[in-house]
Amino acid sequence: MVANQQNFVTGLLYIVLGTSVAIIAAGYEIGTPYDMGPGFFPFGVGITLAIVGVWVLVAAILPNATPSELGAPGH
Repeated sequence: MVANQQNFVTGLLYIVLGTSVAIIAAGYEIGTPYDMGPGFFPFGVGITLAIVGVWVLVAAILPNATPSELGAPGH
C-alpha cells in the first residue's frame, strides 16, 4: 500500500508539526498582510509546512513512488 515508507512518515511528521505550529500561532494576533501581528509569520510557516507534508505523503503512496523501507533510527 505505501511504497515509500520513509517519505510517508516524513509527511506525517510535517503535517503534525505544521498543524501544531499553526494552532499555537493562532493564539496570537494574526493581523493583516499590511499590519502583521506577532502570529502572522509562524501561522504562515505552519500552514506551509503542513501543505508540504500532504504533498510528500501523497507522493509516497502513489503507485509510481520509489520503494523505500523504514529502517532503524540512525542507520
